[in-house]
Amino acid sequence: MAEIVLNTDVEAEIWRHACLRYPGQLAEILDHALGCFTRQPGLDDLTRLHHVILSDLGFERLAEALASHSWQAWHVRHYDHIELRWQLRMHLKRYLQARLIRDGVASSVIRDDHFAADLGL
Repeated sequence: MAEIVLNTDVEAEIWRHACLRYPGQLAEILDHALGCFTRQPGLDDLTRLHHVILSDLGFERLAEALASHSWQAWHVRHYDHIELRWQLRMHLKRYLQARLIRDGVASSVIRDDHFAADLGL
């Protein structure tokens, strides 16, 4: 099995920026992100998206959005993390990242990470 590498510092920054820039819209943004998610067939590892990465607002909004899309997005909510599939976690990260970049509010770290992933680096 391939080793999964994730820069949680960048992921935390993406969630932090999204919570700061879209506090009233975050639920709607996550709902839309989940609505356009399609899982690729095959084995998909489980991951834990911890509260410390998401922040209070991000944790609550993501848990609510996942609950409303439970037929489409497998997850389990725990008191300090949300267990979800790797593909879904990456989809959410990329979706929020692209939204921050498109709206012109992404930091250089967020932009660099997005473009590096596009180039396969």
